[in-house]
Amino acid sequence: MPKLIHGLRGSCLVIPCSFSYTSYPPVNPNRIVWYQYVSRGYPLVYDPRNPNDVILKFRGKTDLYRTHSWDCSLLIKNLEQSHHGEKLYTWIDPENVGKSTYAFYDVTSTIQVDASPQQPSLSISGGKRIGDTNTVECSTFHTCPYRKPTITLNGIEGSDQIDNEHIKDGLWKSTLTRTGVVKKERFTIQCSVTHYGGTTVTATKDKIAECVHQKITIKPELADVTVGVAKNFTCSVYHSCQKEPTITWNYKNMQITKWSKTHSDLNRVTYSHITFLGAKEDHGKELICTANFSGGKITTSVVLRVQCVQHNISIEPELADVTEGIPKNLTCSVYHSCQNENPNITWNYENMQVTEWSKTLSTLDQISYSSISFLGAKEDHGKKLICTAKFSGREITASVVLNVQYPLLIGLKTIGLYILTPSLVFLLTCILAGVIVYKKRQRSKDAVSGNKPFSNPRMPSPKSYPKSCPENDYDNDYEAEYANMGELSIYGNI
Repeated sequence: MPKLIHGLRGSCLVIPCSFSYTSYPPVNPNRIVWYQYVSRGYPLVYDPRNPNDVILKFRGKTDLYRTHSWDCSLLIKNLEQSHHGEKLYTWIDPENVGKSTYAFYDVTSTIQVDASPQQPSLSISGGKRIGDTNTVECSTFHTCPYRKPTITLNGIEGSDQIDNEHIKDGLWKSTLTRTGVVKKERFTIQCSVTHYGGTTVTATKDKIAECVHQKITIKPELADVTVGVAKNFTCSVYHSCQKEPTITWNYKNMQITKWSKTHSDLNRVTYSHITFLGAKEDHGKELICTANFSGGKITTSVVLRVQCVQHNISIEPELADVTEGIPKNLTCSVYHSCQNENPNITWNYENMQVTEWSKTLSTLDQISYSSISFLGAKEDHGKKLICTAKFSGREITASVVLNVQYPLLIGLKTIGLYILTPSLVFLLTCILAGVIVYKKRQRSKDAVSGNKPFSNPRMPSPKSYPKSCPENDYDNDYEAEYANMGELSIYGNI
């Protein structure tokens, strides 16, 4: 047994004791009695046969605590301050003492009563980052295996394991080991030990762990921005930090909204929403989101693709009346704000003369022109003349419907030929027919007149008529004169 043993006031105490014999064994090895060591007499501390003879300070408070047959340990159930300094010893089979009996009073144990227990020992290992496995050990020393102290851990959850170990001379060590997962950046682990009798002592320790920055993203990833038009971007930070990170953007003076969402104890998402208003000089620059944590920072970015505004596109004149074979000028006008990028204007008809120029209206508004000298054909009638303006992979279009007309002068000439040619042919045919008819009649008259010689025409006069003439001669002269007048009228010879 130990020469000196400590015990907690109000708790229990076990004074360890064991015996063995190489010679002169006891008659009754199970007869065990404890005594108070004094200069005179043998005051009883424990005697199951004579419990009423036990001295008052120990009466009803002692018993044996045996774990094997050679165990003679004494249990004091309620250790009092009056027990402090008491020197005790045991005797095996005191009723059978001989000259060779071992003098048990030569081996004593002195009780040292402590008013308060020692602080428990608390240790933490592992768990440097959130999500890592953390091992916490809380241990305490005691001298009462009869009623072991109760150990309680707070601040971390997990599985427990309890170990009780005899160190030496009645000193025991109880250890509670808890294995869990770190879920916070900062937390306090508290270990409380309650000894038999109700006395409790507590030890605490703070733990700092690094939170995990899983990833950071910006959406949309394709940062297509239009000059003067607001564009929304969201930066999402996935982490396990109890404290929300501070999220910043590299563009200032823009509207920003923040919020967060918890998926589990180890998974959180912190959002930052920026309403970005881009300018032409931002093209090709980076929009950067930075998440600042207590242990560092992480960043991500997208490349800005600033696009200008295409206000309108039109073709003039809108009424595309085109004469076949005659060039027609049509102008495509593109209103935009692209100062660093002129649109590529194309037409759906190739191999035609195209002229381009531009005009600046203000710092944000410009007009790009493309004029086409369109030479239409009859098969183009009803088709569309399309103007396309391309801006950095985007395009806008305008179109007009072609109204191809037949040339008026050529039409009139053609119609004139179709009408005049048959008319001239018909007129010439009529003249020729008249000449033929006349000649036929002339031949008939010559045959009737007996082939008289032709005489010069003369105009009849009343003075030239004979006063009397035969009837037949008068008729013949009259016919001849009539015939000569007819020739005069036709040929016009006077």
